[in-house]
Amino acid sequence: VVAMIAEEEDALYLKALINNNLKEYNSISLKPYTLSASIGIAKWDPKYSSIKQLIEIADQELYKEKQATR
Repeated sequence: VVAMIAEEEDALYLKALINNNLKEYNSISLKPYTLSASIGIAKWDPKYSSIKQLIEIADQELYKEKQATR
């Protein structure tokens, strides 16, 4: 998901909303597996040379979260 969000607080809210919806789905689903998501948040900085660099930063944050939740 790439979203135009000005405040970090709003990005964290969106992240929590996605995770809460996944938890709710898992609690009512009769599936033998659970869905989860690792979400990396990065804010645009003029020092980035491209959108690709922004996505790379978000990807690094995603993997940090993934390692922290294992």
